[in-house]
Amino acid sequence: MSVDVFFWTGSKSKRVLLLVAGLGAGWWSGCKPHGPEDLPPDRPQMVGKNDLLEQGIDAVDGQNAIEIQWRAPSLTGSPPDGYRIYRRQAARSQLFQLVGEFRVGTRPGLPDTTYIDADTSRLSATSNFVGTRFDYVVRGFVGSAESANSDTATYRLWYQTNPLEVINDPMTGQPQRFIYKINPFQQAAFVIRIGEFDRRGKLLGVVWTSGEPVQPDDYSQQQVEYDVKNLPSGAPSPPPFLDSQGRLLLIPGRPYRWRVDLYPDEGINSFSGSESAWKDFTVGPPS
Repeated sequence: MSVDVFFWTGSKSKRVLLLVAGLGAGWWSGCKPHGPEDLPPDRPQMVGKNDLLEQGIDAVDGQNAIEIQWRAPSLTGSPPDGYRIYRRQAARSQLFQLVGEFRVGTRPGLPDTTYIDADTSRLSATSNFVGTRFDYVVRGFVGSAESANSDTATYRLWYQTNPLEVINDPMTGQPQRFIYKINPFQQAAFVIRIGEFDRRGKLLGVVWTSGEPVQPDDYSQQQVEYDVKNLPSGAPSPPPFLDSQGRLLLIPGRPYRWRVDLYPDEGINSFSGSESAWKDFTVGPPS
């Protein structure tokens, strides 16, 4: 690429032709040029699904929304300027439609490799966001160049369960029963999670989970009691609310929150489900 530079000497000028090497790296203009010569980045990779660890595509707690997670492409190609998220209804033969786009570093506090989809504007008149299975792909872009599709992630969102009440053991002050309301017409299994939050309401981490999903004995009832004294075969080990040294995981007087995750009859890691909103409760002192 050549650049014309003029030096003025009185009424005359001398035309100097400079061959500028490295202009593609942006040192001449001070910024990275974009145009037809842009090379697309490598394609992103979806994060593998693990419901117990809450990794990969998943429901969003307290929302009718789906979170997509991916890994940035390898560093062998151009780093992406941003990402575009595409969606289609899994049961239909249709092209992917753009549902989201953002540039890297423009969403403070949010990772550049996640996106939450709650877009209902592109659904057909006979489709609902909840109950419809969707396929997702992600593409990175550099200027006008776009990567190939990532691998496909799929998810079907279900209606949320309503957490009602925690009843503490009168002797230990630790939770004994979790009571939550279910849809009696929705065959599903459930997992209880307990989270610890900071004063601003930010989740610090899940400190206890009830283990493998448990199915209610009677789907005709409106609410279910989950009794940690009679844990099912999928219950966690060591015993509930104790660490490997026998110390209480839940500190008396400290506020916690709990949530109910639903998994339809396809089972855990079936790429479908819902997560209730977090609900406050307090661990009581032992008597």
